[in-house]
Amino acid sequence: EKADRLFVKANQLVVDANETESESFIRTRDMLEEADRLLRELLREYPDTSLGIRLQHGELQVGSCSIEQLRDELNELLYCEAEAMELVDEPPDEPPDEGGTETEAVGDQQE
Repeated sequence: EKADRLFVKANQLVVDANETESESFIRTRDMLEEADRLLRELLREYPDTSLGIRLQHGELQVGSCSIEQLRDELNELLYCEAEAMELVDEPPDEPPDEGGTETEAVGDQQE
């Protein structure tokens, strides 16, 4: 059955993501996003199947977590990625202004 295949693939992605978590942030995020997409498809297309019902009620784990925990973890990864991107996109801090003493000294000499 298609619902079973979607679940098995999503489950394997979550297991693989947990194994690669410390190695590659992007790969982990991509695997969890794909797992979430597959689970959403399962719930949308097959809500009345045993798998669909059990997922909806939190009675079935994906990898070692519930579907809610999977989504929480994915959201946390996406949040961390967004924060990291903001830090990368920010211009470097300007050096502190020395008060323009050098310019003033030059200006004083010209008078």
